[in-house]
Amino acid sequence: VPSTPVVQENNGEAAPVRTYQDLLATPYDEDVFEWLMSSDLLLVGVDGAAQDLGVSGMINSMDPSPDGSMILVESTHRPFSYLVPYSRFPNKIEVFNADGTLVRLIDDQPLMENVPTGFGSTTTGIRSIGWRQDVDATLAWVEALDGGDGNLETDRRDALKILPAPFDGEAMTLIELSLRYAGTQWSDEGYALVSERWTPTREFRMYKVPTNGTRIAIQTVFDYSYEDRYADPGSPMSDTDETGRRLLMTEDGGNVIFLTGTGSSPEGDRPFLRRYNMSSGETTEIFRSEAPYYERPLAWVDLEKGTYLTMRESTSEPPNYFLRTEGKDGSVAVTNFAHPY
Repeated sequence: VPSTPVVQENNGEAAPVRTYQDLLATPYDEDVFEWLMSSDLLLVGVDGAAQDLGVSGMINSMDPSPDGSMILVESTHRPFSYLVPYSRFPNKIEVFNADGTLVRLIDDQPLMENVPTGFGSTTTGIRSIGWRQDVDATLAWVEALDGGDGNLETDRRDALKILPAPFDGEAMTLIELSLRYAGTQWSDEGYALVSERWTPTREFRMYKVPTNGTRIAIQTVFDYSYEDRYADPGSPMSDTDETGRRLLMTEDGGNVIFLTGTGSSPEGDRPFLRRYNMSSGETTEIFRSEAPYYERPLAWVDLEKGTYLTMRESTSEPPNYFLRTEGKDGSVAVTNFAHPY
């Protein structure tokens, strides 16, 4: 039972918010939330031995740098809100060494109750922060240039920035976007593919952005309506290297990428695998699913040998994995799972 009445007051200005369910409603809810969210950061070896790094709190996420030397930690703290979900609660962004020593407080974001409403609106300050996958320890994040207000008429909405360790200088802007940021895929060839989209108009664009900050060389890779599923060129494929970094799969010095998509058509979805040359715009289709099967490419097994893995199913056959080779007909069954019924 609450020991006091639940009192809410505003600060005299309008702060319209969406209606959310399952919000905190009492001081007791706050205590339970904090208790359930509290955790400790541990370093656990493959032998099961655990080392407490001494980092505690309401940890939302932790992400080790590609070289394993640092850990990016985001944690929630009070004051809480009864108007917005926990993703809008105060958020502390910190970087620690692998032994738990604090390297740098990147940002301590306040409670965000007064965020503009409407499609295309977002929070101000640092968001979508993470590690660049092509280097050892460099942070990348996005900041709104329009105050997060999607209703504002402007030609610049978001900026993608990077900051290398030890994180004590000014962040460098890689690209300023005219639409809202929609993701980055890092390449080991000196560039990244940066996407933007705008919900009111269904626009989607992808850019090839040099990671050295040379904005004059930015190239538009795709520009289409994401609502037009027939015209969807596909999504670039990434792969995890031997060190655990998630990087774009490329050929020809990074000039060629590989695309997979659902392949929507009047006959239904026909998943595909394509090779795309970003300089010439030429597309070569390597594989497309054919009736009566629904078969989708999953990953390259050996790019040099041209072998890739698919999953195939039909109205009478359960999903199974198959190995295909580029330029050759037929496939080799990898699994033979029995029909569950």
